[in-house]
Amino acid sequence: LKKLLKEISGSKFVLSSTWRVRSQFVRDILEAFSAYGLPLTGFYDMTDPNLHSERQWEIYEWLERNRHPGMVWLALDDEELVDGDANRKYSHIFEGHAVRTQSNKGLTMEDA
Repeated sequence: LKKLLKEISGSKFVLSSTWRVRSQFVRDILEAFSAYGLPLTGFYDMTDPNLHSERQWEIYEWLERNRHPGMVWLALDDEELVDGDANRKYSHIFEGHAVRTQSNKGLTMEDA
């Protein structure tokens, strides 16, 4: 992620993890970023913490409220965001914008 961010200036992070519902969990995530040399003071935004459905739907709702022409976005998640019955409705929107990571490894160079 650090390597990617060097190549892409002005990146903003929107948290969609279930960890978004507790402030201590959000602080834990920020501390983990910092430990890997990514000093992040906060998130640009979060998906609606009251919306607990399929992750793809939660991200889609955020995009519907915030997406603008020319916006480039990428969803990094250890949950499937493109394939499967639950994701069929918006899969065409997520194709080419979703990178699925493994929760025990995180984002790898291969993913990037």
